[in-house]
Amino acid sequence: MHSSPTTRRPHLPRRAFACGLVSLAALSACANPRLFARNIRALSPNFTGSVPRSFTRDQVAQFSAASVELHVGHGLPQLLLLTQLNGLDHLWGTRGQTILQTRGARLIATGGLAADLSGTQLVSGDPAESSLLVANGAACVRLLDFADSYGIGLRAESVFQVEGIETLEILGARLETKRVVERVHVADIKWRHTNKFWIDSKTGLVWLSQQHAHPDIAALTIKTLRPALA
Repeated sequence: MHSSPTTRRPHLPRRAFACGLVSLAALSACANPRLFARNIRALSPNFTGSVPRSFTRDQVAQFSAASVELHVGHGLPQLLLLTQLNGLDHLWGTRGQTILQTRGARLIATGGLAADLSGTQLVSGDPAESSLLVANGAACVRLLDFADSYGIGLRAESVFQVEGIETLEILGARLETKRVVERVHVADIKWRHTNKFWIDSKTGLVWLSQQHAHPDIAALTIKTLRPALA
């Protein structure tokens, strides 16, 4: 496997994944307890019933927490609330069994999915962490860990390209974004895929992304509903 002890970064602790797989309630031991408690109390009983195809402004307004909407493939949405914030690193959780860790706009680890990305280590600069507005032609090399099946330290090489301007509508607001695609090749397992990012043309905030976390599951669509404040 490809690895470099000087470039590997710590990934989501196994303890956090264990928490996520049991229940999100246990995640309070893995994140900021006060932030977690406030956010998890904000989950309305309405979300235990039928799930809409997309959450509404009124539903999101119930929460004081930063939040994102997650779709796995074409599945129903899950509402994930921010449970930990540490610089660019964000930990998102839901009342069920799903947790995500992001660094900037990059999905770097998952827990509670049918198959999980155990961790990501950066080898060369990653525009998805902080600089997607100027990512055209940029390259990135990461090491991916799949503890369940494919092993760890799989080298993912990618190139970014700006495709154009696109207007999104999120919670009734029309947002002008720049669409950036990332073409990824993981030669160790012959896996090619494309990630997409929609970036606010003025602020650089990523409002929407479609990212592949694991070869055995569909792409994850992550929509920012309420941005986290650094």
